Amino acid sequence: MKAKTREAQLLKSASFLLEKFVGSRPSVRPQEARFQLLEAVASRLGGFDLDTYQRVFHVRPIANAELTQEAARAVITSIDGSGIPPALAVSALAREALDEASKKRSGAYHTDFRLAQHLAANVSERLQQGARVIDPACGAGILLTAVSMAACGADRQFASEWLAESVYAADLSENALRGTLISLACLTDDVGALAKMRAKWRVQDSLLVGPHAWQDIAKKGFDVVVANPPWEKVKISRHEFIRSEGGARHYGADYGVFDTRKYEAKRAQADSYGARLAALYPTLGSGEPDLYVAFSELLLQLAKPGAAVSLLLPAGLIRSQGTQSLREVLLTESSEVSVQVLENRSRFFEIDTRFKFLLVKATKRLGSSRQEPISLSFAHGTPNSVAVSGHVRIGRTALAKLRPDLSIPEVRSESEWKLFSRMMASGHDWSNPASLWYPHFSREVDMTRERPLFLKVERAGALPIIEGRMVHQHRFGAKTYVGGPGRSANWVINPPGASRVAPQFYIDPK
Repeated sequence: MKAKTREAQLLKSASFLLEKFVGSRPSVRPQEARFQLLEAVASRLGGFDLDTYQRVFHVRPIANAELTQEAARAVITSIDGSGIPPALAVSALAREALDEASKKRSGAYHTDFRLAQHLAANVSERLQQGARVIDPACGAGILLTAVSMAACGADRQFASEWLAESVYAADLSENALRGTLISLACLTDDVGALAKMRAKWRVQDSLLVGPHAWQDIAKKGFDVVVANPPWEKVKISRHEFIRSEGGARHYGADYGVFDTRKYEAKRAQADSYGARLAALYPTLGSGEPDLYVAFSELLLQLAKPGAAVSLLLPAGLIRSQGTQSLREVLLTESSEVSVQVLENRSRFFEIDTRFKFLLVKATKRLGSSRQEPISLSFAHGTPNSVAVSGHVRIGRTALAKLRPDLSIPEVRSESEWKLFSRMMASGHDWSNPASLWYPHFSREVDMTRERPLFLKVERAGALPIIEGRMVHQHRFGAKTYVGGPGRSANWVINPPGASRVAPQFYIDPK
């Protein structure tokens, strides 16, 4: 199977060696075999005694130590050839294997090693002795590992002190925390420091327990907060349910027969969870709650005044109506805010290459400290790093005047920002119902939620459902539906002058 990300391509050989080791032990859980081989890899990279590590962390060996060490040497050789820093490569290899439905449901899109290093560089000036760093949704710990590498460099003695005193983590999954431990173990030969660090970590739903869960060990908050939180909405659709149950349905296809009772139970569970989050995090507002919005609010709460918060978030933060409340909180509570816009063309994530996302860094406001202009820049991936281009400073008062919802225009230079400002000042305000032009955009029916109401055959009084493919530039009725469901549907283009409405579905106006 072809690797879908740049990182996966580089680690293809190492992944093969891991799977070979796992496959040679069919009586052992695959994840356990994978972890034990990576623990052997970490022991060689960090320089600690594997037997001591296994005893301290209650790991029962599944294979002959000599065979495991031989396999570990081969994996390290492969990692060395990848060009990825070894500890970050181990983190990538330690991730839990999720199917597509699980990824979609959890919003877990793992952080690429280039992004991890780039984020760590953005907070490097804050990584001083005694600083406390947290990732409350850490996955396999690649961000915490990159931050620790930036803090410690090659100083193994400082690395032991740093790991023991400064690194905090939480995740829903015990396996995720084990992967994080293995990744950070590559940086030290001190098993005692690892044990002291691990004792402070939490297996928990960080959103539900909130910032108060850390009061016992970080009463004033954390000095650096980093995260790539889940990007998914709290909902479950019929499509996602069918896929999670092993179905092969694609969007637009008929639903067929499925366990309606089980689906309704899971949907009710998701609705209940969303309601609990909405009560805890006001920035979620109304509608379907986005996990990344709730997490962003939590992360700002975890930071103490003057602390740095650095996050990877969808571009919806700066452009969506539903994130206005979060933008207001971010700008109100931060003295400095920088936003970098990136696209997935360098295959950071296993999603559409056109998808835009952000690296957001904020400094939590300390008292009545001055609020600096927003720093906006753009970045793109290179084979082994992230390069930044274009930079503009946008005054907060000026932005609020032009964009009352505080959405940030993607201008790439001071001259573009000035041009945009003049256009806004000279143009018509389309948001005012009293203006000459007042377009009201809406989605009348939803291909997923309203699907049970769709009719395949026209009935008296029914209206055609207009899909985007039927509308071309300056033309309506540009395509005619011929047959087939969903993405396999067959459409033909109508020549100019012969446009007609021939839809796939109809609906009763009522």
